[in-house]
Amino acid sequence: MSDDEDSQVSVVAVSAPLFRDGFNHIQVFTSDDQVPLGVQIDEYRYDTVSIRAPKRRRIRFYGADKRDQLLDAQGHQVLASLKSEPSKPYRELSKAFAPEKILELEFMGHLKIDRTVSFTDKTWRVSAR
Repeated sequence: MSDDEDSQVSVVAVSAPLFRDGFNHIQVFTSDDQVPLGVQIDEYRYDTVSIRAPKRRRIRFYGADKRDQLLDAQGHQVLASLKSEPSKPYRELSKAFAPEKILELEFMGHLKIDRTVSFTDKTWRVSAR
């Protein structure tokens, strides 16, 4: 695994702990065109009486140069809408564009979503990177 978010990744190997110690939840992210973009690994570990909050890792398959090539017309529109302002409310942006597209662009590294309160999107702010 690379600490550099902009490096190309060719192979991802995930090792899991013994089940008595915890487990991993792995999600594969794809674009609208079903191009694999990367994986998200939530590492759940047990405390004495409960499960700790998961540690989240995101591994992107493509470096910055390739991510730009994966942008489609709607992706360019989302980024263009953020050029005039430093950030916009997520709710406002998700009314103009599909929420899946916004999350795809975040996973690819084009957007940053500031999740001030994780369980509600009312206060989230979206900015271009």
